[in-house]
Amino acid sequence: MFKRSLTALLISEFACAIVSAQELTPIHQPTLTPQNSGTTSGLISVWPVNPQVVWACGRNGTFTVTTDGGQTWTASVVPGDKSCNFAMYRLSVPASRI
Repeated sequence: MFKRSLTALLISEFACAIVSAQELTPIHQPTLTPQNSGTTSGLISVWPVNPQVVWACGRNGTFTVTTDGGQTWTASVVPGDKSCNFAMYRLSVPASRI
């Protein structure tokens, strides 16, 4: 009987400690702002380079980029890849091309 009581007490103390730790940890969610991407093609991936430069790409070889924090977007299609659907996993663009 003592073992059961001790086990129940330890489990409840452990659970309370976890809940308390989670309550103290603030969660910072990103702020999402709807924007006009400059294309009607479905976009699949978004790659923020920094707060000003963001690339997005998606269906039919479409990509779009902003260099002013989303105020304006320039959309285009990769030449010869209109049938290609792609997503960015890693993007390295020289600063001279931005």
